[in-house]
This record gives sequence, structure tokens and C-alpha cells, in this order.
Amino acid sequence: MHHGLMLEILKSIISIGALCLINLKLGLVVMAWCLAYMLVMYKFSVKLNQLSFEETESRHTISGQISDMISNIISLFSFTTRQKELKNLRISIQNDYIPKQIRTSKYDFKSSIVHGAFAS
Repeated sequence: MHHGLMLEILKSIISIGALCLINLKLGLVVMAWCLAYMLVMYKFSVKLNQLSFEETESRHTISGQISDMISNIISLFSFTTRQKELKNLRISIQNDYIPKQIRTSKYDFKSSIVHGAFAS
């Protein structure tokens, strides 16, 4: 765990503990809200991490295809397959990368809405 995050967690625990000493009911409500928020956002972050990983893998695949096409320029035979390679690249971008990017952005948007609902 990152040392800055641990410091913030300890500050929160101490603050909630102090709030419980002052007003037990309010302290318990704040503690329950914090636990619910952390559990919900953790669930979102795990799924968002998975979607982001898939999008990154797709981006690396496309980068590999582009670098292969550039390295094949030296070869005389590459000029005959240029249109086929461009078509495969276009298909990869349209059918693989863009849908994954849209899926990640939509899920991130849902996560932001839930975060906003908890924060307001």
C-alpha cells in the first residue's frame, strides 16, 4: 500500500473515531457510509481495471500491426499486400479497439455517476 494512501486512511479512521466520541449515532452513520462507498467503488475499480487492461492490449496489438507494416515497406513484396494490410488494420481498429474503448468509457462514466451520487 502506498505510504500516502495509508496516511489518508489513518486520518479518516482517527476522524471517524473522534466523531464517534462526540456523537455516536452520527459517527456510526458516517462509518457505514464510508464502508458502503469503499465497497461499491472497489467493485467498480476492479471491473474498470479489467476493461482498461483489455483496451490497452488491443492498442498494443494495433501498434504491432502498424510497426509490422512499416518494417515491411523495405520488402518489395509488401507493396502488393499494402491494401490487404490496411484493410486488416482498419478492421482491427473498428471491430476490436474502438468497441473496447467505448465500453471502458461507458463504465468509467457509470462509475463517475455512482461516485457523484455518494459524494452529494
